[in-house]
Amino acid sequence: MMRRRIYAAVAILLLASSAYVLSSIYSFAGENDIRIGPHHFFIPAEYGPSGFMNLSVRWFTSQFQSQDIAVFVISEEELRNNISDYEVGQNGIPRNIKGLIRVWSADKIEVLEDSQRYSTLWRGTGPYQNRQVVRKGDFFLVYRNPLSQKTWTVLKQNPAEKTPLPSNSFDFWVARCKQHSKTFQKSEAFTVCNSYVFVDDVVIEFYLAEENLRYIDEVRDFIVKKVGDWY
Repeated sequence: MMRRRIYAAVAILLLASSAYVLSSIYSFAGENDIRIGPHHFFIPAEYGPSGFMNLSVRWFTSQFQSQDIAVFVISEEELRNNISDYEVGQNGIPRNIKGLIRVWSADKIEVLEDSQRYSTLWRGTGPYQNRQVVRKGDFFLVYRNPLSQKTWTVLKQNPAEKTPLPSNSFDFWVARCKQHSKTFQKSEAFTVCNSYVFVDDVVIEFYLAEENLRYIDEVRDFIVKKVGDWY
């Protein structure tokens, strides 16, 4: 009887946690007032995240493990008020945007700007020699392993047309996405996408729901303006 009660309590806890996973999995408590390199950031309290962050999702910045970061969250309400068609969440799970702010050296920025970082993906070589390219709306989804379609890269241009690799990565690269499976039968599967934008030496990595990728240019512009007000 006691064991069944323990199992039931654990199941209830997991169910409650899964209901809010999209709103908390990509954040952790941080300072509102932080200095990073030459910049002094002050993030208003309403943009300070809560919860925790699974560091393994930081695929983009994993090569630069600086401890000096600022984190933030922008509510879906504010995003909807500034991006008219931005899709808000359903069933009590908001589609907020959460992000990390870093300040990188000129050398690191140069690596970031170099579109050759995506050359194997674009040309279908190396780890992408068995890639699969699927069109979805205005985007092209590139699966490195067609047999395991849990993660993929989203592009604005079709790499299968064998055109030269664009010199500017923002001309074709949109985001990298990961599908999260249902935890329970009644819970919903969802996909979170990771993208970035930078201004001078300030690099902003952010996470948003797949449904709002269609507004990626407007989202980037809004985030740049918002973060610009904080330093």
